[in-house]
Amino acid sequence: MDLRKRVIQALEEGMTQNEVSERFEVSVSAVQDWVKLNREYGSPAKQKRSNESYDKKRGIPDSRLDEFKEYVLSHPELINQEIGDHFGVSDSSIERYLKKVKITRKKRLMAIKSVQKRQERSGKSKSKK
Repeated sequence: MDLRKRVIQALEEGMTQNEVSERFEVSVSAVQDWVKLNREYGSPAKQKRSNESYDKKRGIPDSRLDEFKEYVLSHPELINQEIGDHFGVSDSSIERYLKKVKITRKKRLMAIKSVQKRQERSGKSKSKK
């Protein structure tokens, strides 16, 4: 039987968390974590995450790196966050992929162009006097 399950079983038999931690030589905080997991999921085992941020951590598969490179080169005005949104990865991951496909960009210039383009699309561009 798994240690976590034996810990929960001992607690259900009436032992305190401190007694259980001493008996099984685990920390009290580990016991508390397992109790919480057992209460929330019906099992003291860690559950697999299935939220958006976890899905983003998978990254861009190697089979799509050519597509990534082509997209970045054809959209130089986009900032990393916008590229990340398109590919479903975090904007901080974009830097790694840019290095992987050997693309360097000047952040300031790209950001300025991106902001200018957005302003032009929304009709809020500043007119020069």
